[in-house]
Amino acid sequence: MAVNQAEKSNTTIIAAKVYPELGISLKDLQSAAAAVGIDRKVVAVTKLTEEEVHRIKVHLGFIKPAPVEPPKAASKEDLEKVRLEQEAEQAKKAAEAARRAAEEEAERAERARIEAEQARKQAEVDAQTRRLDAMALRLRVRSNQLEPICKVLGLSLSSADDIDDALVERVRLLESPLRLADELNVDLKQLTDMGRSIGIEIGRKGFKGLSGNEEIMLRAMAKQRFKTAEERKAEVTPEQSQYQPAPPTGNKATAVIPKKETGPVTTTARKPAKPAGEAAPPPPEDEWPNRAKPGGLKPAAGRSGRKRFDINEIGYDRPRAGGKKRSRKSGEDEEAVPVKQEVPTGPVAVSMPLSLRQLSEAMGIKSNEIMARMLAEGLPVIRINDMLSKDLIEQIGIIFEREITVREPKDAEELIEEQLQAFSEAAGQEEPRAPVVTIMGHVDHGKTSLLDAIASMDRVSGESGGITQHIGAFRVDLEINEGKFTPVSGNDGRPEKGKRVQVTFIDTPGHEAFTAMRARGANVTDIAVIVVSADDGVMPQTEEAINHARAAEVEIVVAITKVDKPEANLQKVRQQLAKFNLMSPDWGGNTEIVEVSSVTKQGIDRLLQVLSDMSELLELMAVREKPAVGTVLEAHLDIGRGIVATVIVQEGTLRRGDVIVAGHGYGRVRALQVSRGDGLHMVQAAGPGMPVEVAGLDELPEAGSRFHGMKDIKKAAEIANMVRLQERELERTRGFSLEDWSKAKAGQSVKELVIVLKADVQGSVETLRQELAKLTHDEVRIKVIHTGVGAITTNDVHLAEAAKGIVVGFHVGVDPLARELADNHHIDVRVYEIIYRLIDELRDALGGLLEPELVETYQGTAEIRQVFKLSKVGTVAGCYMHKGFIRRDSRVRLIRGGVPVWQGSLASLKRVKDDAAEVREGLECGMQLAGYDDIKVGDQIEGFLVEARARKL
Repeated sequence: MAVNQAEKSNTTIIAAKVYPELGISLKDLQSAAAAVGIDRKVVAVTKLTEEEVHRIKVHLGFIKPAPVEPPKAASKEDLEKVRLEQEAEQAKKAAEAARRAAEEEAERAERARIEAEQARKQAEVDAQTRRLDAMALRLRVRSNQLEPICKVLGLSLSSADDIDDALVERVRLLESPLRLADELNVDLKQLTDMGRSIGIEIGRKGFKGLSGNEEIMLRAMAKQRFKTAEERKAEVTPEQSQYQPAPPTGNKATAVIPKKETGPVTTTARKPAKPAGEAAPPPPEDEWPNRAKPGGLKPAAGRSGRKRFDINEIGYDRPRAGGKKRSRKSGEDEEAVPVKQEVPTGPVAVSMPLSLRQLSEAMGIKSNEIMARMLAEGLPVIRINDMLSKDLIEQIGIIFEREITVREPKDAEELIEEQLQAFSEAAGQEEPRAPVVTIMGHVDHGKTSLLDAIASMDRVSGESGGITQHIGAFRVDLEINEGKFTPVSGNDGRPEKGKRVQVTFIDTPGHEAFTAMRARGANVTDIAVIVVSADDGVMPQTEEAINHARAAEVEIVVAITKVDKPEANLQKVRQQLAKFNLMSPDWGGNTEIVEVSSVTKQGIDRLLQVLSDMSELLELMAVREKPAVGTVLEAHLDIGRGIVATVIVQEGTLRRGDVIVAGHGYGRVRALQVSRGDGLHMVQAAGPGMPVEVAGLDELPEAGSRFHGMKDIKKAAEIANMVRLQERELERTRGFSLEDWSKAKAGQSVKELVIVLKADVQGSVETLRQELAKLTHDEVRIKVIHTGVGAITTNDVHLAEAAKGIVVGFHVGVDPLARELADNHHIDVRVYEIIYRLIDELRDALGGLLEPELVETYQGTAEIRQVFKLSKVGTVAGCYMHKGFIRRDSRVRLIRGGVPVWQGSLASLKRVKDDAAEVREGLECGMQLAGYDDIKVGDQIEGFLVEARARKL
């Protein structure tokens, strides 16, 4: 039914049929249609639906609308039901709104909590970042470097306020390890652990930065430890060049033997052997032209059936003078046909170092031809055995249009790496070793006297001013019997009455200038004995020694000396030590503090017992059966023995006849001597923990450098030469600073005090160079042009004369010929026994090179009130003295409008007509300026005095 109704409503009626039916015009139909919402245009052009026609008829009154029934009145029950439904709906909506509001409030609270937490965390991150940035800025490092630096230094920093200048200096000394760690792509802690395993105390307070030798060793260890399997495999098969260098060309022409074109045949290939009983086929008739003269004998055949080669069969003729040769057929002279020599081509691979002779052989070109071409191209003239640089080799390759590949030699790092690998393969089992005990403390606190009391010897009288100025090392054999320690000889043959122990002692200087020496002593030790005098207490070098020992992470024992003196104050000393957290167990600490006297021997046995017990607790072990590795403590030049180095063996065994390399020195050990308190003793071998004097090196090694045992002398020489080259290159790059360059460009010159420095041992040379380097100024500096160990010789005087310098010696003598030469040529030669006197005098001498400081002192001011131009005299200023005074010899300045326009001196100063030496305030005078006449009324003349005052460094 609904479908029929829809179809009916959709039935269309043409408008042209509607208005005639209704009896109205089309216009009225359109108006009625518009009134009921039907477009008038639709009525005109379209058909109308029945529903639209019905609406029009209702509008025009042709059809009455259906009556609307009034709404039925609702009952009370219905109204109540509707009300309840509405209230329930409203309550439901209110509950939903409340729930949504609660959820929104909870969401807002959660968002606020999350935002607050994020803000708090961000604030913590920002605060942490600011704290790290502040600490990094204070330490002058990057923020990401703080964590590894703190690990290495054992620090726990909370803010930049915890950082003092000493810590900044310690971090500054880590610049070279940080750079090396970045370069090797390893963690700073890993690099530090590698360094400390071989005695390079990175980050500890005695650390002064990495030297060239130490960088080489660390590079080698890093390459060996972090090398991948692929890298190790690649190193097994070295790269080989496919090019075989052509043989050198001589003056003889060589005839080319033709070959059958059956493919390439190498010169070293052999033909396959023929089966037994099968004869070799004869060569073709035309293969060897002119094989034999007509009627001559055939060449003899060898066992293999091959024809023997006869040089006469190939028509070989040597060129003779005159360019003629004798014919074999007619015997007459004929003109020789010149054979064109072919110049070898192709790439060449060579290895450095390389001489001209070696390059000539590799290229297949005569050396005189290379030299001629080099001369023609303007290259430097060289000899046949001169070594060539890489640049020069490349230039020669360009001249001859040859590709030359230059292979760099192995550097010292790679060579040491090979030795380290060999050492690890040859390592034996660990065994107990003697402890190394370093005596440290302030100057004149009794360190050497304490050692003399232990070893029953007297060395204090041999020191200048009673001050130890070198690191001394010796081993003491002690016998323990009923708590008493008695020094014994290691081979006295007496029956042992008690337990025997061996202790190695190192005596370090206490003067502040010997900080580097003291640090070296701490870096090779197991136990540090801090010596404090009972009358002086803790002094600056005592504190420094404590810091060195703690930086080296060694056990500390305190020995309070001179307790027998009346002015000894033990309570004061213990209180001072407590400030450094050095307290004995009875004070609540864990540091052994022993009261001793070198005079009465009080406390000596207890000190030795403490050292013995502590060494047993440390369980000191070392590998004895391996090549020796250790540290150079000192080195000096001995007249009878040559270069002698005092070393301490830390691993392995050093034997007489071994080959060692120490820094840039190497050699075969000629002699080993140890000190046992009663003098030097020759030994055949030195094991771990043993100090020994080594003779046999070719150059003085630097104090503090490492030494290694080598398997052969060639390898040691190669490593030492490589270290020398690298040190020279490093010294060359350090030779001229940016500030020096800037001053040179600006036309300024830095005055130099040139010094030739000689000392008795290498350690003193190093210390003196460090101390002299501190005497710096923008205008003057000390330039050490040569250092050496041993007496001052004529060569030193000649060198100082050529450089216009002086010769300074420390603990050395002067050769009589050198003294006579210095007197004749007026060369200043100064020899010192105490280091601080040397430093003070050189500081005063350097200060004397400073330009004097010009100080200007104001005197007075005069005003020009009249200007007189006199024909015979010139321009004279009539002045009134406003303030102060002006003298005849005063310097004067002409001021116009508040601006100085001229400065000079007075030509004359007069009062009325008389010359005046001085004119004071309130008086009139006449002044004539020397060489200047452009003066005006109102100008002011200011007088002043210039004084040159000497400056100090």
